[in-house]
Amino acid sequence: TMRGKKMLGPNMTDKDLYFRIFASFIPMFDEFYGINLYTKIYHTAITRISKTENQESIMWKRRERFGTTTVSFTHDLMREYINEISQKTMFNQSAIIFLHVCFDQAIRNELSRSDKYEMSDMRMEASDNVNETISRFDRWQLDKSGHSEKDRLRAYIAIKDMILRLGKEFGLNFKKMNQEVQDEYDYYLEHIKQPFHDTQMYIIQLYFENKLKSSEEIKMLEIEDIIKLVMIMKRDLENRNYMYIPFFISGELLTSSAKKITKKNLEKLFKSHPLYQDWVDMYPDTFQLMNMDKIYSELHTMVSVPFKVVDYKYTELRGKIMTPVDICVTNEFARILLDC
Repeated sequence: TMRGKKMLGPNMTDKDLYFRIFASFIPMFDEFYGINLYTKIYHTAITRISKTENQESIMWKRRERFGTTTVSFTHDLMREYINEISQKTMFNQSAIIFLHVCFDQAIRNELSRSDKYEMSDMRMEASDNVNETISRFDRWQLDKSGHSEKDRLRAYIAIKDMILRLGKEFGLNFKKMNQEVQDEYDYYLEHIKQPFHDTQMYIIQLYFENKLKSSEEIKMLEIEDIIKLVMIMKRDLENRNYMYIPFFISGELLTSSAKKITKKNLEKLFKSHPLYQDWVDMYPDTFQLMNMDKIYSELHTMVSVPFKVVDYKYTELRGKIMTPVDICVTNEFARILLDC
């Protein structure tokens, strides 16, 4: 069966297989017992995390530097529950108390993790030691592999050229910015919360990959490039009657105010969209290889998390809270997947 092929994918670990099986049966549990299991566990996870956002705000900002936000960690916590915690549960005890204790410990472990990159002293000059003829910094540069320098240079040029060309299509001269363009650029650079949320970057990267016809250069995007892409995307998407995503990509997401929505309902909403079958038909041979969990995760953020508007053009909307409407947001999400 298709489910069997999916579960027996290449290089799948025992934990991956367990996660796939457990996640596949959750809708059956919900339907048979009427317990809405996934939503209850998700609500418990996001509640425990939200209680730490104020008192541990500095630690969460520290984790954001390495790409872990409260929303992304909620999904990690769900997977950890299914892979690790659920296998150790004593079902004759209180499951709610057990979950709270395990989730709290997992959150503490995440916030107390050591930094991925350690600092070290690199002297810029050689020491008096007769055996050291060059500085530690120079030695580090010599040891560092340079095989990808050509690729990085090509990516850098491709990005800058694409932004200049796209900008001209929408009346933005980034090579010689006039005062109006400079003011808009400065506004976004100052007011957009950095780093961008994972889902915002997902949408921006979809757009970028489609325009550049490549996904390899994404790692070379600098914050200045992303701001310029946001300015371009807002104009392009608005011209194509997108009403939500142009505001979403620059907004300040309020993850602590996320509303509850089950994975089952999310999938049903997405698959019932008229464009879904068109999107599937675009990839007849590779659709089964797509990471649908990733797609549903990004859609979940878009339909559940409100945001504070950050927009240069619509000054009257600045600072106002925009709340997602499931059908409207799903419509634009499906459209941009098809466009990109």
